[in-house]
Amino acid sequence: MEAVYATNDEPWVPENTFGARLALIRQHFGWNVVEAAKACDLDDGSWHNWERGKGTRKFEEVTRQIALATNCDLGWLRGMGPGTPMLLVTERESDELEPTQLALDLPEYRHLSPVN
Repeated sequence: MEAVYATNDEPWVPENTFGARLALIRQHFGWNVVEAAKACDLDDGSWHNWERGKGTRKFEEVTRQIALATNCDLGWLRGMGPGTPMLLVTERESDELEPTQLALDLPEYRHLSPVN
């Protein structure tokens, strides 16, 4: 196999897209598209399309579902950077969880936070 070399002095940065982040999640777990979608209770055809750059109308719902299933950082998955305070569950779902299980610091959900 022929070696591939950089063509300029600029450092290479991987693509920072939703599809690329989904592929990284799959790689982390050693999953194919079907396995990833099944683990996250999503349609594998949709996952395939998202990795190839197609959007989803239910972005918040889909990313929350993936983050909960894989324990990946929701802020990172949404392209906002790791550690970005994000609500992982809806207010209705929060009734079933301990306050320490919630990842939140958004004004509209602050009433759910154990540290107001």
